[in-house]
Amino acid sequence: MSKLNINEIKNSLALDLQLYIEIIKDEYKNFIPKERLEFLNSIKDFKDIIIIKNMGTISMFVRGNNIYFPASANKIINQMKFIPGFGINKHHKCFTKDTLIINDNTFIDYIKHVFIAGLSTKQFYLETLLHETMHFCGVGGSGALREGIAELKTRELAYKYNFTTSGCGYPKEIKIAIELQNIFGQTLMNKIAFAKNDYEITNIIRDNFGPSGANLYIKISRLMEKEFQDKYYKYKFPGITGPLKKAKKYNQLDYSEVYTVLYNYRQNDLEVMVKDNEKLPTNKDYLLKVKEALLSVDEDYQINQKKK
Repeated sequence: MSKLNINEIKNSLALDLQLYIEIIKDEYKNFIPKERLEFLNSIKDFKDIIIIKNMGTISMFVRGNNIYFPASANKIINQMKFIPGFGINKHHKCFTKDTLIINDNTFIDYIKHVFIAGLSTKQFYLETLLHETMHFCGVGGSGALREGIAELKTRELAYKYNFTTSGCGYPKEIKIAIELQNIFGQTLMNKIAFAKNDYEITNIIRDNFGPSGANLYIKISRLMEKEFQDKYYKYKFPGITGPLKKAKKYNQLDYSEVYTVLYNYRQNDLEVMVKDNEKLPTNKDYLLKVKEALLSVDEDYQINQKKK
């Protein structure tokens, strides 16, 4: 990729990045840590945040005060252009408005989307930019569960403002994040999303849902992380076939134990909280959230049991 192309892409992405940051600051002003908000307000040149370089991966990520984009993606997309059918449907998407937040997309579906839509390198970057901007603004990441939560917040924002996103990021993890949001509520999940670490998260949950709620988060986070690291994250997939190998490896992740934990929490803790009015948080919508959680967790548990 030439320096001219890199500068052109950076200039374009910087405009979207600036818009995203302004919207995130407005939407989550009560949740973004004060020091991060002060930094976001101090940014003078958004183009300086964007780094495009070869990193031995096609993944995008935030490190320090920069968002990194893989220059190698350009090479892979250029190779795909020689395959008949590339760009056969320029308007192709993996979701509709109704299925943006909750869908059954996988990473393999996204690779197919890149091919069918004939994405340019800039478009490929843009479809992940919102997710990475959430991290840049203070949403935690790197761990399996926290990436699922980040993707949930990404899709919620994309849905509300019609922003560009893939609708395919962390497909297994976001479903568990949705289950937790059904239990804890959206406001509490926003606090969790912008929390600095798991210690802060468990304190937030404990203050609202007691020790059992905090233990639920800890159990789920540990189970997910072990599965995520052992079967997927520790492997590297370089080269032109890397993305497909990575997607196939990801499909091996099995979070059945997590759904069992959610099911048991529903049985042993949520039902007790419903019966004992003194233990209920002072949230008017709480009982509705509990009912939704009972139905949702039970349905997902039964589905996962049938798959075994």
